[in-house]
Amino acid sequence: MRVISKVAMIRGYDDDGRILMENGRYMENSDIASLMFNAMSPGKLIIGEHEFINLLKKASVNPDLILNENIRYKLLNSSSSYMKSGEENRDN
Repeated sequence: MRVISKVAMIRGYDDDGRILMENGRYMENSDIASLMFNAMSPGKLIIGEHEFINLLKKASVNPDLILNENIRYKLLNSSSSYMKSGEENRDN
């Protein structure tokens, strides 16, 4: 409760639960409840995650095949050369 209270005191989210960005706008599709749950849940450092994402990118793995939303998001955002024309590597 202390964490969410501190974020609320700086108006870090709106009535729809969207988080405040540095530019003063609220981020579409963000959810303060999900972010807080993730931040307050035990987790562990996944050694090699960055390198694994680079391997997925290098292998031209279609991000739609990745079930973990966090990994998929990181793969999509790391791949400026990913084929956005709908082409898919059929060996995936």
